[in-house]
Amino acid sequence: MGIDIKKFKVVFFFIICTLILCYFNQNTKDYNVVNDIEKNYKNNEKLDEKLNNKIKIELEKDALDNSEKYFILGYLQKEEKEDEKAKEYFELSKNSINKNTHDFVKIYSNKFLADYMVKNNNFKKAIEYAVEAFNNINPVNYNESYKIIWEIFEVIDDEEEGRDIAIQNIKKVIHTRLLSVDSQIYLYRSLHNLYMLNRDYTEGIKTSLKIIKLSEKTNNTYYMLKSVVDLSYIARELGGYDTAINILNSIESDLVDDKDLRIDLEVYRLLNLAQCENITMKYDSAQKHLNKISEYQKFITTPKNKSIECLKNITIADLYSSQGKSELAQKHINIAKKTLDEAGETYYGLKSYYYIVLGQIELANGKNKKSIYYLNESKKHLEINPDTEMYTRASYGLVKAYKEIGDTENVEKQLLNLLELQEEKNELISQKYYKYVGYKEDFEKVQKDKKIIKIVNFFACIMISGMMYFLLKLIVIPNILTEKIKRKIKLYFKNNNYKLNYQPIVNPNNNAIVGFEALIRLNVNGKLIMPNIIISELEQCNMMGDLSIWILKKIIKDYCQMKTIDYLEKDFYVSMNVSLKEIENEVICEKFKKILKESNIGKDVICLEITENVCGEDYKKVYKNIRELIDSGFKIAIDDFGVDYSNLSFLEKFDFNVIKLDKYFIDNIENSIIVQRLIDAIYHLSIKRNITVVMEGVEDLDQVELIKEISDHKFYIQGYYYSKPIEIDKLKEIKLTH
Repeated sequence: MGIDIKKFKVVFFFIICTLILCYFNQNTKDYNVVNDIEKNYKNNEKLDEKLNNKIKIELEKDALDNSEKYFILGYLQKEEKEDEKAKEYFELSKNSINKNTHDFVKIYSNKFLADYMVKNNNFKKAIEYAVEAFNNINPVNYNESYKIIWEIFEVIDDEEEGRDIAIQNIKKVIHTRLLSVDSQIYLYRSLHNLYMLNRDYTEGIKTSLKIIKLSEKTNNTYYMLKSVVDLSYIARELGGYDTAINILNSIESDLVDDKDLRIDLEVYRLLNLAQCENITMKYDSAQKHLNKISEYQKFITTPKNKSIECLKNITIADLYSSQGKSELAQKHINIAKKTLDEAGETYYGLKSYYYIVLGQIELANGKNKKSIYYLNESKKHLEINPDTEMYTRASYGLVKAYKEIGDTENVEKQLLNLLELQEEKNELISQKYYKYVGYKEDFEKVQKDKKIIKIVNFFACIMISGMMYFLLKLIVIPNILTEKIKRKIKLYFKNNNYKLNYQPIVNPNNNAIVGFEALIRLNVNGKLIMPNIIISELEQCNMMGDLSIWILKKIIKDYCQMKTIDYLEKDFYVSMNVSLKEIENEVICEKFKKILKESNIGKDVICLEITENVCGEDYKKVYKNIRELIDSGFKIAIDDFGVDYSNLSFLEKFDFNVIKLDKYFIDNIENSIIVQRLIDAIYHLSIKRNITVVMEGVEDLDQVELIKEISDHKFYIQGYYYSKPIEIDKLKEIKLTH
C-alpha cells in the first residue's frame, strides 16, 4: 500500500505549525518583564519608551505575582525620583516575596529600601535590609553575583557597624570556596576598602598580600600592582612617606598588557606619588608626575576622566598652596569644584581632601574663619570616610587657624584630638610625619604628661616601619621583578629569541650518529645568552615547564630535517633536559604525552634527560610519571650521573633507558681507580639491563680510544671531539672522520 504524499505533506505541515505555536506560547509564558528591568538596571540605563510600554502591557495582563508587580511599580517611581512612593511599593514587594518571586526582586527590593534608609539616616534599618538582600542570594550563585554582593554592602559602609557586618559576610562568601580567582580578587579588594575605612591597617596589609598572591595565579598584573599601590597608601596612613615613595617608584605599569588598565594603574600610582612628594616637600618631582597624568588623560574616554581631572586639580592646588602660591592654588581648586560631586562617587575621601586644601588656601589668605569652616567641613566628611592622614592635616590646619584668632580652647581641643588619634587601635602614626607638618612643638607640649604613650608609639612606629620595609624588600619588589622577568620571557617566546643548538651523540666504533642533545640558547640583539642565565630566570618565574614544552615542540618540528643528515643511524633519537620538578608535575607530563601523541613521530624518538638541579620530594609520583612517560613513547635518561651521590639511588628506584656520565669521568679515567671501577660497574649494568651509556665531555682522540676499549655495547660519545652544539641548518656540515 503506497503513501499518500499529499496527505503526508498536510500532516507534516500541521505538526510543524503546532510545534512553532507551542514554542512561542511557552516563551510567552516564560517571559517576565523583570528580566528586562534587571538588564536595564545593570547596564545603568534609563527606562526607554519601548520598555515602558512592555511594562504597562505586563501590568495590565495581571500575570505577575504581587511581589513582582509592586517591585515594578516601585521601580517606575524610583525612575521618576518619587522616593516616598517608591519606598512604599518596595516595602509592599518585600512583604509579598514568595518562593516563585524573581531573584532580582527578592534582592533589590531590600537593596533599594536600604538605599532609602541611608538617605533618611535610619542606619539600623538600612543594615537590616542590606543583610536581607544578601541572604536572598543563593550561595550557589555567589560566583556570578560577586559584584551584586559588594553593591549591597557598599550601601552601609558609611558607619563602622555596617562595615563590620559587610566584612563578616564578604569573608563568609570568600570562605565558601565557590568563587573563581577573579571573583575572589574583586571581593578581597572590597574587603580592603572596608578595612581602610575602619583604619584596620593590619588586615589591610594582609588583604593586599592575598590579592597579590591570587593575582600571580592568573597572571593578573593589573590587580597585583594596584594592590602594591594600596600598600603604599597604608604606609602613608602610618606616616611612612619615604617608604610609600619607594614602593610607588618600584611599580612598573608597563608590565600590564592591556592599554586602558595600564593607564588606569599609572594614573593611580602618579596621583599617590605626587601627594606623597608634596608632603615631603619634593615639589618639582610632584609637579612632573602631575604633568604626566595630563598626558595619560588624552587616552581616557570613560566618565572616570572627570574624576581624575578633579582629583588632579585638588592635588595641584595642594601643591601650590604648600609653596605659598595662593592665586594658582585658588585657580585649580575652582576647576576641581565643577566636577566635585560627580568625582566624589569615584574616589573615597575626595571631598574631605577638597575642603582641607580650600581651608589651607583661606588660611594663607588670612581668612581664618572661612578656613575654620572648610576644615571642619572636611572633618564631617572624614566621619563617613575615615582617613588618618587627612584627619591629621585637617586638625593641624585648625590648630593654626584657631591660634591666629586667639582661640586657645579650640587649639587645645584639636591637639587632644590628635593625641586620641594616636591612642586608637591600628592608628599608629610615624614620627616622620611631624617633620613635614607644622606645630610639632604644640603637639609635644600636650604629650608632656603622656610619656608612656610616647614610648609605646615610638616602638609601634619602629615596628610598623620594619613591617613596611619587610613587605617592600621581601614581598613587593620581588613580585614586581618576577612579573618583569615573566613579561620579558614571554616576549622572547613571541619574538623567537630562543634557539636550539644540537650536539651529536656518536657511536665511536662506527662513527655513526645515534642521537642529538637539544641545548637551549637565547639570542638577544645578536648577543648569545648561555643556559645558566636562561635557566635561572625561568626557575625564578616558575616557567621551566613553559620552556620545556616549547623545546619539545621545536624538536618535533626539526626532526624531519634531521633525517637528511649523513652518518645518521636509522633509529636515532633526540634528547632534551627536564628537571625532576617537572617530572613531578603531572600537568606538564600530561602535556608532554599529548604533544608526542599528536606528533605521530613514533616511540623512542624523544629522550627526556632528567637533571637534578631541583630535588624531588614525592618519589612515588616521580616513579609513576616516569613509567607513564615511557609507556607513552619517551626514552628516559639520567643526566650528569656521578655529579651527585643521590643519582646512585636513581638506578634502583626508577626505570630508565640511558645513563649519561658526567665529564668528570672521562677527565679522571686514567688517574682514578674509583672512576675506573665505577665505569666497569656501569658497563656490566648496561649489558644486564640493555641500557645505553653516553660519555659526555669527550674532547680528544686518546679519550675516544679509551672508551672504545671499554665496550662495544651501546657505549656512546658526546663532546667537542666530534662537534660543539650547532644550529639545525649546520648539522649537515658535520664530518665524522677518525
